[in-house]
Amino acid sequence: MSYKITDETGLAFNEMERNFNASVRKTLNAGARTFEQALIRNTPKSAFSSRRHAKENIAVSNVRTDRSSFEKYMVVGYKRGVSHRIHATEFGTMYQRPQGFITKTYNQTKQSAWNAMLEVARRQL
Repeated sequence: MSYKITDETGLAFNEMERNFNASVRKTLNAGARTFEQALIRNTPKSAFSSRRHAKENIAVSNVRTDRSSFEKYMVVGYKRGVSHRIHATEFGTMYQRPQGFITKTYNQTKQSAWNAMLEVARRQL
């Protein structure tokens, strides 16, 4: 048994795929923005007022696709010039205790981010 895909069928599949990708992007964006706002609240501020603060350098990536599983995801984190310094603050060093604010933010926000994503996904259907 074989099926012949005509131009109309192919166009319909392309349209469905575009709509699906748009709804995935909106859904992931809702969860990422929820996490971003919580991370801004929980990021500690430097005692030095003249320096750039980490909470001013939080970034959200575009939708990415994992090459092995084809799973779509977004990354919420710090910009390139800041991210290497955040590692020491989060996990600590020999001279500084770990602060764990990223882990704390993830644990506090994962359910609310999931709920935001579900709400947007329901609206898309």
